[in-house]
Amino acid sequence: MAYVYVGPQRVGVAAGDLVRLGSVISAANAAARVSTTQLLAAGSDEVSAAIAALLGEHGLAYQVISAQVASFHQRFVQALSVGAGAYAAAEATNASLVQTLMQGALDVINAPTNAVLGRPLIGDGMNGAPGTGQAGGPGGMLWGNGGAGGSGGPGQTGGAGGAAGLIGNGGAGGAGGVGVTGTTGPAGQVGGIGGTGGAGGAGGRGGLLWGNGGTGGVGGIGGTGGVGGPANAAGVVGAGGPGGTGGLGGAGGAPGLFGTAGHAGADGTHGGSGASGGTGGGGGGGFTTIWRDDFTGSAGSPVNGSNWLYDLGHGYPGGASNWGTGEIESMTNSTNNVYLDGNGHLAIKPIRDASGNWTSGRIETQRTDFAAPTGGVLRIEASIQQPDVNTTNGKGYWPAFWALGDAARPVGASNWPSIGELDIMESINGRSSVFGTVHGGTAPGGPFNEFNGIGSGERPVTGAQTSFHTYAIELDRSTSVEQLRWYLDGNNYFTVNANQVPAADWNNATHHGFFVILNVAMGGGFPNAFGGGPTVATLSGQPMLVDYVSVSTKG
Repeated sequence: MAYVYVGPQRVGVAAGDLVRLGSVISAANAAARVSTTQLLAAGSDEVSAAIAALLGEHGLAYQVISAQVASFHQRFVQALSVGAGAYAAAEATNASLVQTLMQGALDVINAPTNAVLGRPLIGDGMNGAPGTGQAGGPGGMLWGNGGAGGSGGPGQTGGAGGAAGLIGNGGAGGAGGVGVTGTTGPAGQVGGIGGTGGAGGAGGRGGLLWGNGGTGGVGGIGGTGGVGGPANAAGVVGAGGPGGTGGLGGAGGAPGLFGTAGHAGADGTHGGSGASGGTGGGGGGGFTTIWRDDFTGSAGSPVNGSNWLYDLGHGYPGGASNWGTGEIESMTNSTNNVYLDGNGHLAIKPIRDASGNWTSGRIETQRTDFAAPTGGVLRIEASIQQPDVNTTNGKGYWPAFWALGDAARPVGASNWPSIGELDIMESINGRSSVFGTVHGGTAPGGPFNEFNGIGSGERPVTGAQTSFHTYAIELDRSTSVEQLRWYLDGNNYFTVNANQVPAADWNNATHHGFFVILNVAMGGGFPNAFGGGPTVATLSGQPMLVDYVSVSTKG
């Protein structure tokens, strides 16, 4: 029996080449047709005319033969192309037949082990379904590669690669799922952090006798940060949230007795930041901004002197010592303590020197006329990241954002508390929380329960030391009963109504202008009430960061 080896693809390529060659020859013949069949006589004599006629007859004969050759060439190419197609069809039929026969044989061979152990004797394992984190199926007990793990769902771990049997390679681990998108931020606040990408699945074990371990799955990409919050009442739009962390790559599979361990999967990349929130309409909830500082400036520069003035030392001139609270730091105007960080933030940093003495910063707005219009609303707001300390290394820290009645400035606050104090944000000892308080009336005691004031108590603030949060107060004189409302990230968490105290005391505390104060105190009565400080374990140099301060009115 004779055996013939034919490559259908090569035959098809040859046919195509012949088509192109025939086209070139036909084009050349056509170009030469006129010049070789219609020659002009060199002269008017009979000999020249006879020679021209003879050469023209030869040209015509060549064109006739060329046409016959072209026809033969076309039929040959057609036959060659048909033959290539026939060979390819026969090959596909044979391959399908062989595959069917082989699969049938494997089904017979694998039937006993599938029935008893749920695993074939010979053959590759099934791949896990994409997006499910399903593990790849094991390879055949005797021979076969493990199936690849399925990719993980959003933020989920990819499926592990299937293990090989006696001989074969472990399956690749599935890729970790992409982290979920962060939540949309509250009004005026940063969007939520994108979710962490899922870890890649582990590679499957190589065959017990021979085989390489499977490659670990790639970690999932971190989720996109959440969209920043829409404009809040002061018209401030939230920035997009940071992208999530990429997932860890999966571990490579263990090798067989003879084989190589699988490579670990690559870690996923971080997700992208979210988009900023949309601009609020109509001046942001009807409020009009009357004063604002975004603290733009080069790193290490002082605050804008047209907006702020510095408080110095241990108290107002002629006022109570240690600022009337027992705090121990000395306030300075040094850019070591109060400065712009170059990233659009104010930093107020308490520092302990070699002798154990503390310095810090306290600034007040130059303006003292921030007042609620009659029948209207005053809103004072800031975005703040508290000093990065905790209850172990932060004892004594007392960051604050607050306002005093305008009558306090000329007399060094000696008329406190009747002129009113609005504590918008106070936190102590690294407790990840906020206190909101109003002071007024007389001290001690009186309608505002001085020296404690009327307060919200401690409210938790998740991530107070590692991210910015918005703290705000509204003095509302538009309601039938006037109110003070405290907000954390746009949520009203505490309210004081005017009818909780005598009308005269309420009016004295609220019906006038205010100036805003930012400071970080160290020690004093408030930290002492929650464990004291500072101590030798208290960290020096952890600043309070302020992204902006805004004052707005409505009505």
